[in-house]
This record gives sequence, structure tokens and C-alpha cells, in this order.
Amino acid sequence: MENKTFLARQPVMNRSGAVVAHELLLRESDADAVTVRDGLICTAAIIERAVSVFGTRLMLSGADGFLKCNSESLLSDLINVLPASQFVLEIIKDEPLTPKLGSRCDALRQKGFRIALDDVRAYTPEVSAFLPHVDIVKLSWPHILPSEVDLTLDRFKRSGRSVLAEKIDRREDHAVAMKAGCDLFQGSYFSKPETFVANSVPSYFTSVLTVLDLINKEAPDAEVERKLKDAPELVVNLLHLADCSDRQQVRNTRISSVKQALVTVGRRRLMRWCCILLYGVRDAFASDSDPLIQMVEQRAHFMERAAEQLLPGQSELHQTAYLTGMLSLVHVPRGLDVRTFIERLPVSDLIRDAIVERVGNLGSLLWVAEFLEVGNYTAALQQAQESGVSYLTALSLLSLWSGIAP
Repeated sequence: MENKTFLARQPVMNRSGAVVAHELLLRESDADAVTVRDGLICTAAIIERAVSVFGTRLMLSGADGFLKCNSESLLSDLINVLPASQFVLEIIKDEPLTPKLGSRCDALRQKGFRIALDDVRAYTPEVSAFLPHVDIVKLSWPHILPSEVDLTLDRFKRSGRSVLAEKIDRREDHAVAMKAGCDLFQGSYFSKPETFVANSVPSYFTSVLTVLDLINKEAPDAEVERKLKDAPELVVNLLHLADCSDRQQVRNTRISSVKQALVTVGRRRLMRWCCILLYGVRDAFASDSDPLIQMVEQRAHFMERAAEQLLPGQSELHQTAYLTGMLSLVHVPRGLDVRTFIERLPVSDLIRDAIVERVGNLGSLLWVAEFLEVGNYTAALQQAQESGVSYLTALSLLSLWSGIAP
């Protein structure tokens, strides 16, 4: 039976009824109920799934994200892998509101994050003292007495904080919260959490540790790049990280090589991401001998060397050929069709067209590689010639494949 990965989201609405954010919720099945495991591991697992499995572009759909955190999560460096301007960090119920936590919240707010107090049930002295460190107060609406609604809202609104009424499950509750002046709303009256599911993909523990070690040792980019090329799933993660950025210019960048992805993301974010994988990994000691991964690596190396032979002197295109080969099969273990998967990644049109449409020089090389993988050398030879390659050059490509084959 295939292992599945789950992640849910529930929309946050404004007073006009528009979706302005989604709260990300951990799930271990497609059922509504889940055992909540607040803590660093839980937060890391949500971040890992949101970024690398489903992609923040899909999970947030252009809106902001709400993420529950305990103090350990907020005080860790892992949270900085997220685009600050797009995330609201919720301090979970019963978390001690200490001066240390307040200082950390101030530092995160300076970076662009917003802070919310989750599951607030009353205007207490402790909550009041902590308000200068937060932006949003989430009121647990079923626990707010009708006789206390106006006074409670007035106190929080006078503090200058936005008020979100959560657990709004009835039309009557929404009407009262609207009249009282709440700014945001969340609950089953609008929508129950929507669960997303994907096939689990094993994380490659050894590769993650090696990349982390290389970064810590300040190894040259070329060495880090070589190790990334040995782990296709890390390359996919790198592309998702590039697409999960505060800077619009970075999010709109179309990646055409592993080297460019590494430069775009930066070493520090990659280091944080490797730490998240170590915390949130599900199959930490999964085998590195997966035949699909071997096929991906062989195809990528063939694409790169074939491009070097056919188009000498175009080093950037050679790297693009490698990335094209690497990404052309990674959708398979995720249970997605290739178009859906590739459109979630910030890759160049050259790569997208080659993989999805099989057009251009890289598309032709992909066809050749696929024919060679199933031993159809006649079809591979014909495909190479149809793309404008001479007979002798086409034969050399077949020879090249034999030299790369394990």
C-alpha cells in the first residue's frame, strides 16, 4: 500500500467575505480529526509538506498563511525559511507569554512576519501585557460570553490589534461577530478544512546531512551543486524554496539550472531547509538505491553530456539539459501528472516545454532518452535523426548512453 502525505488548509475571511489567508493544519489521514502534536517537530512537518510536497503556491493560492507555533518553534531558526511577508505565526494556547518570547516576536515582526495569539478566551492581564508583541488576536468565539462580546472587542480594538473570530460555525455567530466589529473570520460556517493528499516521497537522509555538512564547512558552490545533483528530491525542494520567497522578483525567476537555483535560494536558506528535513523527515533512513531515482540520475547525466556533444560551448544550456532530465520523472512518486507537477515549479519555459510538450532540442533529447531506457535503439536513432542530427552523431548518442548506463 502506498504511503500518503496529508496537509489541510482552512480559509480566513475578511468582512467582505473574501479569502485573505489559509491556516495550514497537519493531517495524518484524510479524516477531519487529527491528533495535534504541537511542537518543533509538528511545525517542521507542516513547513516541509507545505513547501516541498505541495508547494506554497498551491497551498496558499496567493493569500497569506497562518501557522501554529509553540515557543520552541518561534525561537528556532527554522521559521526563517518561510517568506516573512506572507506568514502569520500563531502562538498556541497555554504557551507561557514570557518576556523572552515577546522579544523574539518583536524580532520576527521586524523581519516582516505577523504574530497572532491563538485561542484567546478573555481579556486577561497576561494577554493585555503581551499585546504590544502581536498583530492579531484570535478569539475562540464559542468561549466568549454574549454579555462580554462588546466589552472584549472594545478592549482589543482599542489596543490597535486586528481581531479574528475563530470557530464560527453558525450564521448567527457570524452576524454577532460582524456587528461587534471583528476584522477576520474562520470556521466551519465558511468552510471545513480542505485536505490535500500526495504520495509520500522518501527523503534522502545521507544526502541531506552531506549538503548540510558542506554548507557548514563553507565548501565551494560547485561542490554543493555536485552533491545536490546526486539527490533529485533535494533539487525539487530547492526549486520550491526559490518559489517561496519574500521578494516578488525572486518568486518570478524562472530557473534553468541547479547552479542558478542554489544562487537564488542562498546557502543560509538551504541550510535551514536541510534542518527542517532532518526534523520533519518521515523515512529518514530510506534507501538511496531506489530504481526510479537511478533512472532520473542516468537520464539527467545523459541529457547534459548529449547537450555538450551536440551544442558545444553553451554551458548554460548544458546545465539546463541536466535539470530537464532530472525533473522529467520526479512527478511519478508524487502521484501527479507531469503537467500539474511542472507547473508548480518556477522553471524556465524551455524546461517546461521540453518536459510537458516534448518540443525543442531538449524535448527531442528526452524522447531519445526514453527510447533508450526501454531498449528501443531503433526508435531512439530515428528520433535523433528527425531532430536534425546526422546518422553518425545519432549513433554517438547511443554510444554515450551505453557509457553512462550503470
